[in-house]
Amino acid sequence: MGRCQSIVSTIGQDNRAVRWAPRSLATVEREARTKQEVAKRYEDPIEVATEEAGSEPAPLAFRWRGRQYFVDERLSSWREAGEWWLAAGSTAPGEDGRGDIRERDFFRVLAHPAGAGATGDLDSNGFIVSNSSVYDIYRDRIKGEWRMARVWD
Repeated sequence: MGRCQSIVSTIGQDNRAVRWAPRSLATVEREARTKQEVAKRYEDPIEVATEEAGSEPAPLAFRWRGRQYFVDERLSSWREAGEWWLAAGSTAPGEDGRGDIRERDFFRVLAHPAGAGATGDLDSNGFIVSNSSVYDIYRDRIKGEWRMARVWD
């Protein structure tokens, strides 16, 4: 489960305490079930600023369609491989021997656009509403390129 840190501050004249916390993976999944979220698919190239997390780069921020986004939380990651068994030299029927050779590291991240802060509005649980969304981005391990795969509404 993702991390969930809380910051308590005092606002307004009635001195109500307001909690703010990044959404965890469990929260995002629960919201997906109740709101029937839809993913839009893309294959757009993106620029990614990373940090080394073990032996693999982890995204900290990315630039997509001219706008900078900052990663609030890495929700999950996985690796997808193509049809490696159909690599060059394969004798599979009906194949030219090339196959779908790919290896991609996917990252599902909670991120917000630069300059987009919290609205100050509160949800029904007393948390500040944020402008963050869930993005699936990936790094093509063969080409070394980063791409936007999905944006979850």
